[in-house]
Amino acid sequence: MRPISPSANAPDSQAWFRLLGITLLCTLVAMGVQAVIGRVFPAWADTAGWFPVLLFGAPGVLCGLLSKETAAEVGFRRPPGKALAGIVVAALALQPVLQGLSRLWGGLLSAVLSEEAFARLLEVQSAREASIARIVGEGGWGGLPAVVLVLAVLPALCEELFFRGTIQRMACRGRRRAAGAILGVSLLFAAVHPDAMNIPGIFLCSVLLGYSYLWSGILWIPAGFHLTSN
Repeated sequence: MRPISPSANAPDSQAWFRLLGITLLCTLVAMGVQAVIGRVFPAWADTAGWFPVLLFGAPGVLCGLLSKETAAEVGFRRPPGKALAGIVVAALALQPVLQGLSRLWGGLLSAVLSEEAFARLLEVQSAREASIARIVGEGGWGGLPAVVLVLAVLPALCEELFFRGTIQRMACRGRRRAAGAILGVSLLFAAVHPDAMNIPGIFLCSVLLGYSYLWSGILWIPAGFHLTSN
């Protein structure tokens, strides 16, 4: 079975400059909005659905608007029901593996880092978990629908539009370069997630997301995997 590449007619190098410029602009805007909201509404500053929308969703959408070719190639057509169901089941089945990787990685970090450095990592991890708890806990953001929207749907759709639908599609100019492109995108994907204890699992998930997009050519396939994992 041959991959269905969503990049058979990849845009020229000018698309890279558009993407970089738009991403930089959206990143600066997102950081500014985060700083303002952090002062006005401190409880909303840590983990919120608007941040991945600005940081990841906006560049992908704007690139699509700037280039009809880009929008057509992203792959928003309806996925086969069996394929989508299979990817959801695969994401659920992978969770024990990811948890095991996290435990092994945490043990490795505790062994190679100084006590002070490891303690700082644990503080960052605790702060992240506390910010999520403020959303999902009692008195959070409006119950299960809001939690699913903020922590699962928005990050999955916006991050997949950016990392797979935009970055990977532009990087995969030929199938021979697909492996390198997917690995590079996965390194970037892991780097932007402030979750040091789960870096190997995030990287592995990104590789699987990348190949699922490469082989299907449909963005809803990796988005379904991503949403289920979240």
